[in-house]
Amino acid sequence: MDFKEQKITKEKEICVICKQETEYFVDTPINQRKYYIEGCGQLCSTCWKDLGGSYPLPRYSARRLVRKKRKKQK
Repeated sequence: MDFKEQKITKEKEICVICKQETEYFVDTPINQRKYYIEGCGQLCSTCWKDLGGSYPLPRYSARRLVRKKRKKQK
């Protein structure tokens, strides 16, 4: 296969709450992203704001808030 024939597709990261596509690619290092919660995953800006997000968001609080938001959506 020739280099020109290779189709390079970059997969976007998905918000762990609303499942919408975020602005970040999967291969973007987490230290270069906004709205990433270690131990939970990538959030979109809307869900981050809905959670009252501000840096730093403690890991325990983040997990609890994500679970709470998911329950509300069901």
